[in-house]
Amino acid sequence: TRTLRIAEPVDSSEAVAVPPPPIDSMWISQRLLNMKTDSLVQSRRALPATALARRSDDYSLIQETLRQHTLTVISEIEGDPDDPASTTTAVTRRLRQVAELMVTARTHLAAAEPGTALTFMRRILRMLDELRLANRYFIRGHPRPMAVNLERIRLTGTDPVHRGVRTRGKAEGDAAPAWSLRLDRVVELGRRNPDQARDSLTVIRVEAARSAPAIATAIGIAVERVGRGVPLDSALAPVRRSLNPGGWLETGSFDWAPLP
Repeated sequence: TRTLRIAEPVDSSEAVAVPPPPIDSMWISQRLLNMKTDSLVQSRRALPATALARRSDDYSLIQETLRQHTLTVISEIEGDPDDPASTTTAVTRRLRQVAELMVTARTHLAAAEPGTALTFMRRILRMLDELRLANRYFIRGHPRPMAVNLERIRLTGTDPVHRGVRTRGKAEGDAAPAWSLRLDRVVELGRRNPDQARDSLTVIRVEAARSAPAIATAIGIAVERVGRGVPLDSALAPVRRSLNPGGWLETGSFDWAPLP
């Protein structure tokens, strides 16, 4: 059994945003705090000493909140310390180093020394960035741009080059008849089981999205109309017109042949 979930405009308000992973959340919060501290350092000469100390102290409280969150993540990863299965991992050891640096940064912020604290806060951000990217997989297919000296690498390849026989590729035929046949089967199914026909129409829409986006869009509109109670044949009429376009319109005068 397969379940296909497609975001529709009618139910977009019911979508629930998934929160980021804990380390990603800490990285985002630390980056925002670093940006605020950097702005404070840039404007420290224009601020009175009391305002600078008050704002720096507020940032120290935020840094302490992030440290407590770091300790919570460590306990969640390692588990209960009294449990024999509780183990220390490379991630938790790195997070403990982050927590120690947060203590130092918080101390300097509380002492109204945002410039000194920013040095440790940048180290914290780099360490969190390394952790959040450690177990992340990147899909191949989009290589990073690299500058290449063509004169230096030309004719330096070691792969053997052999001339092969080139064969003519298979020409792709018109896919419209195949889509029309599948829609006819959906209409026949709709006379017996409308709900199952609507599910089949959704499957066709998903398959068409890869090779025929225009047809997939038309099918999506048809599915929405069927959900509002429109008969299946009437809802699929625009789809059939897109698959089998009719004649064309020409303007101007024409010389009609005389009737026999």
